[in-house]
Amino acid sequence: MLTIAVDLATGDREGFLENPRQSDFIKVKVPFKTQRVSSPAYAFVGNKIKDDLDIYQSQSPLSQRAWTLQEDLLSPRSIHYADNQLVWECQKNMLTETDSTPLGTYDLATPRLFKRYFLKPFCMLTDPLVLRYPSYSKIYTTLDRWYRIFENYSNRLLTFEDDRFNAISGVAKELQQQSLMTYKAGIWLEDFRIGLLWIVEGRGMPASHYYAPSWSWASLKIKKHWGTSINLIFELYYRVRNLELDSKGENCELLSCTVGPATDDPFGRLLSGVIRLKGRWMPYSCWSVNTPTYFNTYWLKAKSHVATRGIGFPDRPDQLICSFDWEPDDSDIEEDEVDEFQGGTNEDEDVNTKAEENSRESYVWNEEILQNASLFQIGKFTYKASGDGESRSVIYALILISAGDSDTFRRIGVAEVPDVDEQGNTGWQTRDVSII
Repeated sequence: MLTIAVDLATGDREGFLENPRQSDFIKVKVPFKTQRVSSPAYAFVGNKIKDDLDIYQSQSPLSQRAWTLQEDLLSPRSIHYADNQLVWECQKNMLTETDSTPLGTYDLATPRLFKRYFLKPFCMLTDPLVLRYPSYSKIYTTLDRWYRIFENYSNRLLTFEDDRFNAISGVAKELQQQSLMTYKAGIWLEDFRIGLLWIVEGRGMPASHYYAPSWSWASLKIKKHWGTSINLIFELYYRVRNLELDSKGENCELLSCTVGPATDDPFGRLLSGVIRLKGRWMPYSCWSVNTPTYFNTYWLKAKSHVATRGIGFPDRPDQLICSFDWEPDDSDIEEDEVDEFQGGTNEDEDVNTKAEENSRESYVWNEEILQNASLFQIGKFTYKASGDGESRSVIYALILISAGDSDTFRRIGVAEVPDVDEQGNTGWQTRDVSII
């Protein structure tokens, strides 16, 4: 099977065979020898064209549409009509019209070959990257492949919001067949703790009608505010994807998870969903640490106890950090205010820093809702920094509000509970909760 993909077209009414090519391209074929490839190898040297591979993979009209991700991944072979060249991709290699050197025969190529490591994970046995750096074998595991593909999907656009499960259902079905894991409302139950900890920092919009249970990433419409984010890389699992669960910690237990599909397809649209967990719970009003809570939001730089690139550390090691799924006061945030914090209208870093500090001091998420909110611990996680090798730990919790009766809740965000001074133990009670 071969899929022909017209990446340069913005719609089905546009042609592509008469698209002008760059006629002044010149390339030279240079033979060379390498110990990694037994067959004759060649390098193609030529003048650079404006449409490189990165643009084809992330910025073409087709690469920004949600449905086309699985349509491309599930096809064993594709020819892409990009703006200035053709791109061939199969389960072994990727080749471009302007460089016939196969992408997939050298180190660091594999992470760009979605089709290869998605459809043929056993390629790990011969992958040059993995053979040289065995730790990279992780990218072939079912969960790592899912999160990498999902982050690509979550940044694409849907014409109809009802399709948010359907447009990635083919990917989920394929991974379930390969792994025999259990998929419910966009998360894998074998990795439910990480799956529940998606973070959007207020970019969500409350749905006009039901899409998914509140614990699923599909329950919200994600906004991309003014085209730029303070968090340099917007990924729903950016904070937690590389964390390791501390098996000695008091981690929550999964009691049950049920969903009500809208059709016969359990991977498609849902009418209902509930997950039942057992773990440590505390009313937000009982959090008694003197250090003020830090509220992450999309329009100010995020902070974390396990800070990675683009994210800073909190003011104090005992500070509670909350990231909510939606902002109740979006209307009070002006576009020029966001530009100022992002450096969009002011080149003076000192002025920007002072403005951010002043705004942060006065910024508190909706206090009325907070007084009725509670924290439910998902688990204790550790992160090993690549530079100094120091291990840091943090307890992640869901922020919940009551959904009617005393044991039923809805998710409204994620919190980082500092793992210092017994803060993860003192004042918490163990109970069962149902989240809808």
